[in-house]
Amino acid sequence: MKAVSRCISLLFTAYASLFAVSLFADCGDINPRPGENIHGLTTRIGTEVDIVSSRVCIIESKACVIDSKVDVIDSIVDIIESKVCEMDSQLDVIESKVDVIDIDLSVHDQLICSKLQVIDSKIDIIEECCPCDFFITQTDIPYTITAPGVYCLAEDVTFTDGTAFAAAILIISSCVTLDLREHTIDGLETGDTGINVNTSINDVVIQNGAIKNMARYGVVAGLSGSRSRISLYDLHVSNCTNYGFSFENVSDFIIENCTGYTCNLGFDVRSSSRGVIHNCVGSNNINNGFNIQVAASAIELCKCQAQGNNGYGFSIAGDQCLLSNCSATDNGFNGFNVADGADKTIVRSCNAQNNGQHGFALNGSCVQLINSLSEGNTADGININSATDVQVVSNRILCNGGEGIQETGSTGVSIYNNLSSQNGGLQYDVTISTTAPLVSGVDVLINGFYWSNIVG
Repeated sequence: MKAVSRCISLLFTAYASLFAVSLFADCGDINPRPGENIHGLTTRIGTEVDIVSSRVCIIESKACVIDSKVDVIDSIVDIIESKVCEMDSQLDVIESKVDVIDIDLSVHDQLICSKLQVIDSKIDIIEECCPCDFFITQTDIPYTITAPGVYCLAEDVTFTDGTAFAAAILIISSCVTLDLREHTIDGLETGDTGINVNTSINDVVIQNGAIKNMARYGVVAGLSGSRSRISLYDLHVSNCTNYGFSFENVSDFIIENCTGYTCNLGFDVRSSSRGVIHNCVGSNNINNGFNIQVAASAIELCKCQAQGNNGYGFSIAGDQCLLSNCSATDNGFNGFNVADGADKTIVRSCNAQNNGQHGFALNGSCVQLINSLSEGNTADGININSATDVQVVSNRILCNGGEGIQETGSTGVSIYNNLSSQNGGLQYDVTISTTAPLVSGVDVLINGFYWSNIVG
């Protein structure tokens, strides 16, 4: 028995030694205790083993939880990696677009720089040819120019003094250039006059701007004394109670590329001589678009347009006036009105269309109407009344509401080489004292004139 017990004790000791290494830290003391029999030792060891097993199970369950969380983390990492890939591709696209934008900006910068260089060069040219000696600002208004020089409007200005002939800018010196530099003088419907060229002065240029809402005048040269060599370029006058442009006692003047609209009269010239009005527009005025009054002489209107005025398109009462390549459309009265008292007026290559009365009304003396068109006017195409020495030559008179050509009470009238067609009344209603037949398509020489007219 003792040998068997010893054998078992040795086996147990060996078994316990195997566990001692791995379980010592967690299992406590597993060595045989004094007086402890084999059964007590095995029972105690079994208890310790159970404790270790339970701890192992806990560790294994926690390991499973950790593994599941690691799986979750792995899936999140996979998602992040896929999104990073997407972001990388998007960044590539953005970078390519940025490259394109950089190229475009570079091109645009070059274009802008080149255009700025062009603008700078033009500004340099302007400053070289027309430098400003003085700048006029709002605080200077009303401003009086008393010495020669180049004066420039630096900004839009307003003017509200309603005193008769008070002006935003008054010019009383010769040898002056006033450049509005595309700015506007606004009378706010109370200021009397925009620009006034007064007293006896010469050599004045006014250009490049607008005048509006004046209680009386836009630009006036007159009132006292006499002026010569007054030039207006690229001015636009609107909504003035009296005249857009008014010239009185002015000689050798030019008005070019100007517009006068929604005033009483667009352009008014009186007691003036040797003037040119070129490429100007008088439109939507209460009375006439262009008004050349008695005592005006040697006035030329070229390439001018009168549109939508309530009165005449062109009213000519002065002497030795020439109208060429002008047009009058949609005016309330006659398109072209050569008034009684006008002398030596030539109207050449002009058009009168859709006016409220006659296309051309010829009432003066020594009047020539040549190579012009009268079409669609409410009354006669050409009306000659109490005139003397009138020539109507090579015109087209079409689709007017009244007669094609009507003549009454006139002397020395020559009508030849005209086309009159589809007018509301007679194509030719003429009672010339010289019995001159109006023959269609046949040249008939009477008193030195060929009376060849075509009736459509």
